[in-house]
This record gives sequence, structure tokens and C-alpha cells, in this order.
Amino acid sequence: MIVADNGSSDDPTAAVAALNPGKYYWSKKLGHMEFFGASNFTDDPDGFAYNTTPEASQVSTQGKYLLQKINDSDAAWKIPMIHYATYSSSGAFGGGN
Repeated sequence: MIVADNGSSDDPTAAVAALNPGKYYWSKKLGHMEFFGASNFTDDPDGFAYNTTPEASQVSTQGKYLLQKINDSDAAWKIPMIHYATYSSSGAFGGGN
């Protein structure tokens, strides 16, 4: 569970939203770990969709933010996370036919 800096865990969605207000991407350091959250919503103007090329992802606003945060992190464990799976056998995400 992600806990906001004020210690509240009553509303996990609000706690994550407080990490980078108004954005779908964020980072949070917990001890020796730092988590990097990314959005691959197709309608996120700062982000990259699940079918975007790696090159396009790196030059998006969100991609630049994540690369900078990961490069600046001194955490022993750097853990990137993304909203949708990068692979699925489901037809909803490009497979299954």
C-alpha cells in the first residue's frame, strides 16, 4: 500500500495522486526501494500507450520524467510499475486471435 507523506492510508488513490498532483506518473521511496509508477492510458497526453514504440516513450513528458527520476534515484532497489500489462494473451491487448 502506498502511504501519502502525511501518513494517511485511508484513501490509496488520493495518496498516489498526492505524489505528483494532476499526473498519472509518480515515484515514491520506501526504505531501500523506490517505486516508479507509469501510466499507459491511451488518452494520457503526457504518456505513452501500451502500443507505443520504446523511442516514442522515451521522448514523451512522462518518459522523460521517469528516466530522470530513475537516473537520480540512490535507492538500492528501483522498481518500475505500469498500469496495463506489457504483454497479455487477451484479445483486448493485441493477442488472443
